[in-house]
Amino acid sequence: MAEAVTKGDRFELRVARLLFWEGAFVRRAINLNMHFGEEFTVTDVDILALRFTRDLAVSTSIGECKATEAKSAPKATDRLLWGGGLRTLVGANDNFVVTTRAASERVRRLARQLGSDLLDEHDVAHREAVLHLDDRSSWGPFDPELLVRQRAAHDAVKDDRDLKRVYWFTRSDFWFLQPVAGIKRALGACRVLAGRWAPELPTAERDAVRWLAAQIVVTAIVALVRIAATSYRQPPRVTRARLAEQLAEGLADHRTLTELSREVDRLVMAVLRDAGVDPGRTIGALGALRPAPPGYADSLIDVVERLAGEPAAAAELPRLADWRIAEHQLAHGLGALPAATVEVLDGHTDRLLRTVVAFLKGHGRLPSELVDGLLRPSGDEREVRATVPPVGGGEAAPAER
Repeated sequence: MAEAVTKGDRFELRVARLLFWEGAFVRRAINLNMHFGEEFTVTDVDILALRFTRDLAVSTSIGECKATEAKSAPKATDRLLWGGGLRTLVGANDNFVVTTRAASERVRRLARQLGSDLLDEHDVAHREAVLHLDDRSSWGPFDPELLVRQRAAHDAVKDDRDLKRVYWFTRSDFWFLQPVAGIKRALGACRVLAGRWAPELPTAERDAVRWLAAQIVVTAIVALVRIAATSYRQPPRVTRARLAEQLAEGLADHRTLTELSREVDRLVMAVLRDAGVDPGRTIGALGALRPAPPGYADSLIDVVERLAGEPAAAAELPRLADWRIAEHQLAHGLGALPAATVEVLDGHTDRLLRTVVAFLKGHGRLPSELVDGLLRPSGDEREVRATVPPVGGGEAAPAER
């Protein structure tokens, strides 16, 4: 049974909502132990905030929220010290600590010395007031009801090895991966969910698969936007070649795999030659280990180039997807996406969202029932005919259904 939403949860949700309204894409409770395989005292990154600029540059902030007043609880000064280590561990640009207790000037000075930021509840309330946020304002992706659903999904999959791996990919591993590795694993997760989905599943498992599919869509979007940042900054011939190499990589990088393939080819040729095999018949044995990009590489590169071609719209894509998911799961409209530029969202970001989801349907094999609700604002019941970017350019082909 899913645990109740606590005072600490609500404080973290409040901080996450504030950052989201200020323009960040936000995730809560990123688990450290699951990814690093260590029993850290600090088990989670309470707040992870990504800010994409209109040229797709991204900055990462991590935050710790301290809502408890228990004497045994770590003090804000301890959390500031821990935060510096976490910032280095996860490669964040900056970190902050938010506390419900009033922060003294002495502790604020310590925060500045450590290159961190310290906020108390008065600071949070001030920023909320500037944005006209209060308890009646939309909580969007940070509605407490969605946290209850997340926990219900965890409970439903905790004894299922494959679905549990997908769950912790979205809650932990993805946020520590390079974006190309992230999109490759996201597509693998899509196929796992596609293989498990059936409308007649028991209610708890069906809801869990739906929840996981929505999270996979968001993680894939974040990965693609981050990849598009490189594509925006370099000529297509450069980024296409490098991206194809990265997609071909496995446990080792492309250069190492290529060298390994050459060494194996030399060994195989020597063995066949010593065995007296006709040289003309040995050609087919060459290149068996040469790294090659997956079959979806051309379509993925096309998606990335579309995002890079509209960077201002692509920068809003992760937040738009998160907002639409919340609308869909809460089954009521949330209104306009906050802190977003109207002209950017007027069709452009929507179109990019359709392109990305169509790619995931086509190459991740996600069923339409799991993702089509993300393609339109709440209340818009028009049929959506998404398209998968074609291999090698040209006209788009209908998405797989």
